[in-house]
Amino acid sequence: MAARYQDKVENTEPLLLTWNARIIYSDSGIIRAKLSTPLMHDYTFKDGIMRTMPSGLTVYLFEVDGKEAGTLVADSGVIHSQREEVSAYGRVIFVNPQNEQLRTSELHFNTNTYLLFTDAFVTLQKGDEVLYGQGLEATDKFSKLKIRKPMGQFFIEDAD
Repeated sequence: MAARYQDKVENTEPLLLTWNARIIYSDSGIIRAKLSTPLMHDYTFKDGIMRTMPSGLTVYLFEVDGKEAGTLVADSGVIHSQREEVSAYGRVIFVNPQNEQLRTSELHFNTNTYLLFTDAFVTLQKGDEVLYGQGLEATDKFSKLKIRKPMGQFFIEDAD
């Protein structure tokens, strides 16, 4: 878990502990995500409920039509109820249905907009192409993708 959240919960007893938690998120009766974690701590603060998952998490995302939209696996995570955001930390891997893979140490996911974002270093594998950079904004399908500070070698084909 990132240090900024560790400080917030370090000397606070959780309101609730849940083992082998499974949470289903739906929108108008349509399942949009399923989260599972071996251990969840719930904390209540002035700005809402914070759920920490210190032992890892897996999130399965779904399209409105029920098709799989991606899978996120991480070493730890935090759900921020007030911001409607899930944050993942440690070894974070996100794979979309096209088998494109994002690896980073910190990734945030907005549960309303389905946007992924981070300021951390990222590695994105799209087929045979590997992109590196610092910071990322993307849709869960990587259809709109922006690496803020791209790094590495780039090969550009001539238009001739």
